[in-house]
Amino acid sequence: MKRLAWTLMTAALMALGLGSGCLITDGNGGSGDCCYQYEVCETYCDPYGNCERECWFQESCPSTCETDSQPDDGGFCYSDVDCADGQICVNNACASRDTEERGTAGLCQACETNSDCADENALCVQLRNDAGGAAERVCAAPCGSGASCADGFECVNINGARQCLPQPNSENIRTCADAPNLECVTASDCAQGESCVNNKCEAPDTAECSADSDCAAGEVCDRQECVPETGPECETRSDCATGEVCVDGVCDGGTESCVFNNECSEDGLCVNGTCYSACSSDDECGRLEHCRQGVCRPTECRGTSDCAGDEICVDATCRPACSSDAGTDSCEPGYVCTQHGYCDRDPNVDCRTNAECSRDEVCQEGECRAACTCNQDCAEGTICDTGTNTCVDDGGDTPTSCETSCDCPSGQQCSDAGECVAG
Repeated sequence: MKRLAWTLMTAALMALGLGSGCLITDGNGGSGDCCYQYEVCETYCDPYGNCERECWFQESCPSTCETDSQPDDGGFCYSDVDCADGQICVNNACASRDTEERGTAGLCQACETNSDCADENALCVQLRNDAGGAAERVCAAPCGSGASCADGFECVNINGARQCLPQPNSENIRTCADAPNLECVTASDCAQGESCVNNKCEAPDTAECSADSDCAAGEVCDRQECVPETGPECETRSDCATGEVCVDGVCDGGTESCVFNNECSEDGLCVNGTCYSACSSDDECGRLEHCRQGVCRPTECRGTSDCAGDEICVDATCRPACSSDAGTDSCEPGYVCTQHGYCDRDPNVDCRTNAECSRDEVCQEGECRAACTCNQDCAEGTICDTGTNTCVDDGGDTPTSCETSCDCPSGQQCSDAGECVAG
């Protein structure tokens, strides 16, 4: 009877305790913290009035009772996932973001922040994948309210957000390494015209095929049609690994040297002597990449400690730090100091680098202007500076001698005598 009474009292106290969950931790907290980042914790008070926390793996450890699942604006954070919707992590503090950009990662695919996940309600979670504590950061998938999880996954409450996560293995560890292969996570993983339903591609009845297995030997299913297996390795940058670009259907290391944009592949731009894939949003880049200044760049940081001393980490990118109270603009031309203390693009400036202009333009004085390759491309009184591909004032020294007509001002041509004459 005493055991039964004790059990009933404990259950009642747990039901009346703080059941809203504890703050998500990263596993580097104070002594006694048993919860790793993004694992579910339920906070309750034991019969002695101590605050206890129950983790996924049925461990219980002393903690401080928390009632908020996410910090308010300005709250401490390690990454965007620690902040409320519509916020980003800037210098370990949650701040409001102006726009929300979404990535393309699906269930069990790699991510850095919530915005990398294709579903706006999905969380980027960190899972332990071995007994030694190594971790993997992947997208979960929302569940509940009629949405179910795929085989091998279960619906788990993560601080009030129900998400599909891999079922624990025999060692009680959740890892995507043990999860079954998913045919699709979004419609983009399927052939054109197909839909991703319960992680399987569904094609219309009129489709010739929905998978390679539907075709004859030597053929593959391409856009619901069986075609010879001679397709290119890639069609766009997103088909290649991080740091590569798609060049003539082949994933290339992206290290070719260049001076001008037109020396890169069709979807490439020249930045600091290297060709990068052009982009206008994060979803045009590969995994673990962000679209920055018009090109796809690898994710730089998870916290300000990963950046240089004069930079802070903003949404996985190191940005120059600044002070809006300094009296003078401490940011480079084309950038302004935000209220959060980092340099961001000036919305009143068209461009800051050539990468933000089209392939036949260069950025000059904050405007995208037509690039020049010789003096013929420039207006009267200007000549082409081939070092920057921009037209500059000739300073009254109009070219008169020449080797080719390209050396002459616009409207003139090079004579056989090597002189610029009217054309």
